[in-house]
Amino acid sequence: MISLIFLIVFPVMFFTSGGYHGGMPAFFVFAIIFTVLMLGKIRALIVSLLEIIL
Repeated sequence: MISLIFLIVFPVMFFTSGGYHGGMPAFFVFAIIFTVLMLGKIRALIVSLLEIIL
């Protein structure tokens, strides 16, 4: 559930709040780091790559 939030909510917030010129790049990086810390090794790698690609 939390990974789903980071895969959907953070990218949507990024694009609706001004993209690169808004304040969301910091939150987007935080989402990726938080995912890595929250999940195990292989699962963290897979989900992080999905976050970066999407």
